[in-house]
Amino acid sequence: MPTFLRKFKVLEQQFRDLILSDTVKDQFEDFLVERYGHVKSLNEAQFTDYMINVQSDGFYDELIK
Repeated sequence: MPTFLRKFKVLEQQFRDLILSDTVKDQFEDFLVERYGHVKSLNEAQFTDYMINVQSDGFYDELIK
């Protein structure tokens, strides 16, 4: 499991009362499938900035929060 997914699992555990299990992982996987071409060459800071400014249109609401 990639490092960022392990971090998401930790966050899901910490916020388990607010986020359903695997919600972030599932939405992140869907997000990557849809937007991989936009994010594949970004460094961590650029990716974070992209995520902060992305419009989810309801598809990735839990991930974007």
